[in-house]
Amino acid sequence: MSTRALTLENGNGKKKSQLAYFINSCIGLFFMFGFRYLPAPPPVNEVGMQVAGVFIGLIYMWSSVELIWPSIVGIIAFGLTDYTTVGGAIQAGLGSEIMWQLVMIMMLAQVLKVSGVGEFIARWLITRKALSGKPLLFSFVMLWGFFIITPMIDCFATVYLGWTIIYSIADLTGYKHNDRYIKFLLLGVHLAAIMGGGILPFQGWMLALSEVFRETTGTKINYGIFILVTIIIGTVILLLVTLSYKLLKIDMSKLNNIDVDKLKDPALLKMTGRQKSYIVAFCCIITFVISTTMLPEQWAYVRGLNVITTSGIFAFVMAALCSIRPKGVPLVDFASIGEKGFNFNIVFVCAAAIPVASALTSAQTGVRELLFNLLSPLLADRGPFTFIFLICFLMLFLTSIGSNIGTCMLMIPVVVPFVDTVGINPAIAGMALLFIANMGFLLPGSSAMAPLLYSSPNIQVRDIYRIGLLECLIFLIVVIPVYYLLSFII
Repeated sequence: MSTRALTLENGNGKKKSQLAYFINSCIGLFFMFGFRYLPAPPPVNEVGMQVAGVFIGLIYMWSSVELIWPSIVGIIAFGLTDYTTVGGAIQAGLGSEIMWQLVMIMMLAQVLKVSGVGEFIARWLITRKALSGKPLLFSFVMLWGFFIITPMIDCFATVYLGWTIIYSIADLTGYKHNDRYIKFLLLGVHLAAIMGGGILPFQGWMLALSEVFRETTGTKINYGIFILVTIIIGTVILLLVTLSYKLLKIDMSKLNNIDVDKLKDPALLKMTGRQKSYIVAFCCIITFVISTTMLPEQWAYVRGLNVITTSGIFAFVMAALCSIRPKGVPLVDFASIGEKGFNFNIVFVCAAAIPVASALTSAQTGVRELLFNLLSPLLADRGPFTFIFLICFLMLFLTSIGSNIGTCMLMIPVVVPFVDTVGINPAIAGMALLFIANMGFLLPGSSAMAPLLYSSPNIQVRDIYRIGLLECLIFLIVVIPVYYLLSFII
């Protein structure tokens, strides 16, 4: 192909992209401001049509346009409904306690990321002498390590770090970067990262979904159980994924003689005092937050934490890191970290998602009753196993073809009305929906993480579908029985 032809092709592609952006934006804006004028199907009322239009518009534009400006417009559109005012919409979104908590956890995550804590832990795990000459165990420990460190940094950082280490392993052992084993590892790290991003339900956009679930059901997810179950599920899935390498007869023989010492980074041989401080702070937050949902509320310790609130706990820990100054330098320079660690996408998605979703499922709109009537033939009066199978399968399917944030936002009000008819704890449905929402990666628009796979020069689209579908199958095989068994416990 000539240079001119390539230029013309790129130019046409850009025009098509701009046209699609314009059309999708117009469709989203129609839902936000025009949907309210359509006839309302009973039992939905006029307010319900107004709020539903904003909700649908947000989900559509998050999936097809972008996150920030649709969220801003969505907040204003919500304020122009009869449910609230513009000032009320802004206060319910940006002025909520959740925003404070979100900022604090984002700052701490950025501190952990730039400090090198995640890379230290990952490299420490894969350089254990016990892994030498054991390719299958080495592969599992490596993937599991990236799964565990993801909550300390973020999904993107985990993937970039993981791929860097994998390419180092390839160069060290003689694999080509597009060999079958390397491709499986690249997708394995991506799977580990997106599952790891779902370990903490009070971090990033997971916090928005947790709050939407609480607003919809009046039930707060038990953070301790959520974290424990998620880690168990992720560990079993990665173990089965690794075992599948053996069943698929993937050549791992070049790892038999690998010298794990060569994977060590001279700059990361020992954890520094600052890194230890960040780990302690991270563990303190998790311990305190879990305590508020797992320990008896009548305990003085728990009552004290509930007075402080989760947001206050985050703030106290961050204030301590900013105030402690070893050798005259604070452990955290909040202004400097904030310049790089403040994620406006997450902030504005939460600001729009939480109040709109809460309004959508309120008794004032009638939307919840309509969804119940429409989906009763599919979900009502099912046994616990069938119900859990259906919501897990539907959530995985929808998050694979659409925005993970949007689809989970949609599934929560759809599923919640049927929980009582099934006879299981609503928290089980919430935990399943929130965790599975992280699994959007098969199509480029299914999540912010998905384009990473499509941008890799060593992964072809057919690799994403073949290996990705295998990973999704293993995922379902594990999550469905785990959440079913959980229904007998809580």
